[in-house]
Amino acid sequence: FTITSFEDPKNYGLSLTLGGGEVRMTEMAQAFSMFANQGVPRKLNQILKVEDRFGKVLYTFKDTNFVPDVKKAVPAPSSLSIPGKRALSRDASYIISHILLDDNARSGAFGAGSLLVIPGKAVSVKTGTTDNKKDNWTIGYTPNFLTAVWVGNNDN
Repeated sequence: FTITSFEDPKNYGLSLTLGGGEVRMTEMAQAFSMFANQGVPRKLNQILKVEDRFGKVLYTFKDTNFVPDVKKAVPAPSSLSIPGKRALSRDASYIISHILLDDNARSGAFGAGSLLVIPGKAVSVKTGTTDNKKDNWTIGYTPNFLTAVWVGNNDN
C-alpha cells in the first residue's frame, strides 16, 4: 500500500506529520486500516450487506479475518494473528490504536465522553482539520470496522 496523493516529495517536509499535505480519504482509510489489522494492509470494502425492500439479504460481505467483538480494550498484539504481509509491526499498531482509544487524551479538545466515544466499545479515533478550518475529517476503527467521514466544501 502506498499513498499516491503525494506527487512531488519536494513539496512536503516535516509539516506532513501534522497534516501539511493533501491525501485522498480512501488512502487515509487504507492507512488506518493497517493499525486496526496489526500492521497488515487490507483491501477496503464499502458494502457489508444489501437487502431488498422486504428485508431479504441479497449480498453479505464475508471476511475470513473477522475477529471477535472487542468491548473494552484493543487486543494485545499476541492475542490475535491476522494473516498477510505486514507493513507495520504488531506492537507499533497496538500502541497507536491504544493511544487513539484514549478518551482522556482528547478530552481537552472534545470534552470527556464526547460523541467520539461509543459506550461499551473500544473504538480508536483520529480527527483532522485543514488550515482555516475549511475541511474536517474523522476516522474511527475497531479490529472489524473502519469509518471515515469528511465534512467540508468541495469548491477548492
